[in-house]
Amino acid sequence: IHIVFRLYPQYLSPVTQSGSGKAKKEELEALLDQYRDVSDISILYPEVEFDGKNFMPSAADHAFMTQCLYQCDISISQVSSQMIEACIFDKPAINIEFGRRVTEKYDLEIADYKTEHLLRLYRTNAIYRVQKPDELEEIVGRALENPAEKQIERQALVNQEAPVHRGDAAKATADMLEKIAHTIDLKAHSV
Repeated sequence: IHIVFRLYPQYLSPVTQSGSGKAKKEELEALLDQYRDVSDISILYPEVEFDGKNFMPSAADHAFMTQCLYQCDISISQVSSQMIEACIFDKPAINIEFGRRVTEKYDLEIADYKTEHLLRLYRTNAIYRVQKPDELEEIVGRALENPAEKQIERQALVNQEAPVHRGDAAKATADMLEKIAHTIDLKAHSV
């Protein structure tokens, strides 16, 4: 096996340069440092581009993560939208829903953290949900032993998230924009 730990892009943000944000980042890095020299573990930092407000993956980082999801056996994360991409690649996705999320904006139990992307995932039952630490090993084993177990639910999620134009969304979008532009152009000339 090979395990990849990947830090959430927010750990590269300005809030981690001082104060409690820096302390949390240092705590996480100290934990991961235990595994830096283990040959079957990789610790990765995302390559991001900061637009002044958000951290977005670079094109190279996006391509790398796409390959990781394509080749992995399972994806384990905590309340990440990456679970959607794992399901698109038909990979079992496991959501860790225990512990607390404490940031400058939040202080809540992870189990109570509900965002739009999580609700869409939960609606289809496409992912495994781990609500206590002692459930993790069993669910990881279950997902590895039977990767097709939630395949129908993952397909339902894909149908929900990308019901049309799979593989040609850019062309379909460009075609629609061209139609709109011609319609606007025709209206402008008919006045």
